[in-house]
Amino acid sequence: MLPGAGAAGFCCGIEDTDPGTQPSEYVTAFAEDLRWLGLDWQEGPEVGGTQALCPVGREGNYAGYYQRLENAGLAYACFCTPAELALTRKAQLAAGRPPRYPGTCARLGEAGRRERLDRGLQATLRFRVPAGRTVEFTDLIRGPQRVASDDIGDFVIRRADGTPQFFSPTPWTMR
Repeated sequence: MLPGAGAAGFCCGIEDTDPGTQPSEYVTAFAEDLRWLGLDWQEGPEVGGTQALCPVGREGNYAGYYQRLENAGLAYACFCTPAELALTRKAQLAAGRPPRYPGTCARLGEAGRRERLDRGLQATLRFRVPAGRTVEFTDLIRGPQRVASDDIGDFVIRRADGTPQFFSPTPWTMR
């Protein structure tokens, strides 16, 4: 973290996406702790308000982003249950493989997707990670990094209840 190093300054966001865990006293204590550490921000809690930088309660703001990802084929509905996913992970670990989402719903056609929705099944939304690629970037602290996309797997960006996973709203909120 390099607060204030960029031209935009230091933007302090509340990353918790669980609606039940954000009482204002926790946000206040968080802000006090950061100030005790000598960190000041130009936008965030007590400076421009927390709502602008807090994903909870802003799910509707993200709907357009999710739709754009789906329309571009970069995200898809996943109907796998927690129990099914747990069995898959257990089998992968027993075979000596790291647990990864196997892409079951990535291969669903429109008819299969519609049939599950008509049955009332709720879907998470998964980001489709391209297979067989290497992601390379330079981290300002750690330097050059390389990650195999096959080590990542397709990950959930929106929960079945419509709330965002913690890492998806951050870039959208900070725009």
